[in-house]
Order: sequence, then structure tokens, then C-alpha cells
Amino acid sequence: MLYVFNTWVVANLLHPILIYLVWGGMDGEFLHDEIVRAYFLILPFSFVFSLPALIIAWFIFYMIKRIDITVISKFITWTLIVTVLPLIVWFCLFGDWDLQKEDLQLIMPSSIAAIASIFIRIKQFFKLFNY
Repeated sequence: MLYVFNTWVVANLLHPILIYLVWGGMDGEFLHDEIVRAYFLILPFSFVFSLPALIIAWFIFYMIKRIDITVISKFITWTLIVTVLPLIVWFCLFGDWDLQKEDLQLIMPSSIAAIASIFIRIKQFFKLFNY
């Protein structure tokens, strides 16, 4: 389960950067101080609000490890589930089924960070299954 924790940490370290880019950082003006300030402002919230995702991910990964399918299928299943996990957590935390543009601006960077962290740690995933 250390794999899930480390992947979660990587995703949370990426998340503030992606949030910053979505919320106006792509307007062409990258001010170093602003980026650093935004990063450290968003980072604690990212960790706190993604704790339910970590708990769910531990359970899902445990189930995926036990399923008798190929390692590639396990990886695809893991990637697909983790991609929608921020949306599931959003619904669980806020019970808000009426998604607005601003909601998606929070959820999409979370999903992208999750996918990126999985692919950054792809070698460790396959190592778990001696592949």
C-alpha cells in the first residue's frame, strides 16, 4: 500500500501547479513569487481534501491486486478508476450533483494530477507485480 501513498503524494505535489495553470496562470504572465505563493497556499488544501481519495484508493488497489486478470488489465483498471476518483470524492464531500464550471476547474486538475502521478510511477506499479 506504500505504492498508493507515494502516488497520492506525487499527485498532490502536482495538483497546485495544475490548479494555478487552470485559474489564470496560462495568461502568459508567470511571476515567480506568485507561483510560489499559490503553490504553498493550495498544497495543504490539496492534501486535506484528497484524504478520502487516498482511503478509497487503498481499498480499490487492494481489490485490483486480488483480481485474477493480467497486469496490463490491472494497470488500465487502476488508471481509469483513479481518473474518476476526484469526481467521486467531490460528490461524497459536497453532495453537489449540479456541477458548475468552477467545480470542474477544481476536479479536472485533480484527475490530471492523478493520471500524471500514475504514469510517473508506472515502473513501480509493474514492479509490484514482478512484471
